[in-house]
Amino acid sequence: MSFTSLVPYSYKPLSPGNIRVLELQPSADTTAPLRCHLLAVNLELDPDYDALSWAWGRTELTDTIIVDESFIIRIRRNLRDALLQLRSPTKKRRMWVDAICINQPDNAEKAIQIAMMAAIYQRANSVLVWLGQYEVEAGHLARLDTFAQKTPGSVPRSEVKAVLLAVTALPWFKRRWTIQEIALNANNIICCGSARVSWTRFQQIICQLSDGEEGWLRKPLALANLWNEIIRKSNPSKTRILDLLDEFSDSDCSDNRDRIYALMAIASNLSPTETISTSTSYYGNKIPITVSYEQTWEQLYVDFATTHLTSGATTFWDLLRSTSLRSQGEPVQGKTWVPDWRFPIIREPIWLSSEEERELRRSDTTEIGSSWSAGLLDSTFDPECSGTNSTFNCDLRVIGCASNLTDECPQQYEVDEIIAWLQKSWHMVCSSLIPKHPERRGALLLQFLDALLADPSEAELVCAADSCFVQDVWEAAESAGS
Repeated sequence: MSFTSLVPYSYKPLSPGNIRVLELQPSADTTAPLRCHLLAVNLELDPDYDALSWAWGRTELTDTIIVDESFIIRIRRNLRDALLQLRSPTKKRRMWVDAICINQPDNAEKAIQIAMMAAIYQRANSVLVWLGQYEVEAGHLARLDTFAQKTPGSVPRSEVKAVLLAVTALPWFKRRWTIQEIALNANNIICCGSARVSWTRFQQIICQLSDGEEGWLRKPLALANLWNEIIRKSNPSKTRILDLLDEFSDSDCSDNRDRIYALMAIASNLSPTETISTSTSYYGNKIPITVSYEQTWEQLYVDFATTHLTSGATTFWDLLRSTSLRSQGEPVQGKTWVPDWRFPIIREPIWLSSEEERELRRSDTTEIGSSWSAGLLDSTFDPECSGTNSTFNCDLRVIGCASNLTDECPQQYEVDEIIAWLQKSWHMVCSSLIPKHPERRGALLLQFLDALLADPSEAELVCAADSCFVQDVWEAAESAGS
């Protein structure tokens, strides 16, 4: 059949609650053109389909699938390869494929369908993970299936590592949307060329190699752990959206808005919606997030951070922590407290984790000696503030005060010397407190860091206990070139 006689497919609007399912027509000829029907079905009626998870790859729409024998949809080469491999020689196969089943140029429809993404992947019979048409890696995947069925330790660790490293280097493992796609279904099948292996066996190999191999295996291991946390509900608290944004900060997507949207279906504290909500309160312990491709990524990031603060779902310090771990860039719309989630994390945190801080905040404030009173920073956000001069109001309960410093900060910017000076200063500041109250170490460290980083003109906001301490440390740090 000549494609020149076919016209582009025209999508019809979907009714509320409906999705499109691609019904792939069978063919025993592996070179035959791809043919399908697109069916509108109600997701609440549990339709029969498999969902495809794949890396979009190159943007060129070089290939074609025929719809209803009269129309065509242009598709990418990687998707064509997937459909040819997954097509049955004798039976129709129903699939949900984002690039075909969503009218991609229609931002309104895309927002609605993305808000339904969790249900789409959860209700699929299985998720078919397509790694690509790679002959060598397909052989590696088949070997991993064999390894998983053997007694642990019977295959040399170096051999398993080399094979797994080759497979996990494929583009699928770098894509952002694939994270939620594999985490939402218990029945995942990894496909590469003609090779197949179940996700349970695949993640079994990952977990067996994880001891001491977190560097090169960090992303696959994070996926395996996330799947366990969601499917097996081993630790749902680890799937809060801010934690996910940090954990998968180096995963790629082509649209900066998808840095957030691609993870929201697996976030335990988000409730995606395609309609704009004026409420910032929890909906059954979940924060509403509006899916909209009409707003810019800058506005999305600001609104997202603001909603988190006004709902009480996170703290000002959680956002600052997330901001400080990322690479340098211009503040998002002039607001330095809004993390620029476009950038990956490049620094290791030197302060409390969110969970550790929450544990401290649950503890009672007590007197801890004649010169110390224990407490924590509480921050409040004014939702009415706007513009580049937007500020936070901080209520400070004193943790402690320091009357003097150690030696003067090194005048030359030598990293080792400055680190040694900071360590010595930190030891002096906390030595009288930590032996008696080790649980206060993290809270005190936050105060110490505030004093190091604060402008002396804002000393009363940062360390009301001793503004001279702030002034001295600021001048020392400034003279060192920080």
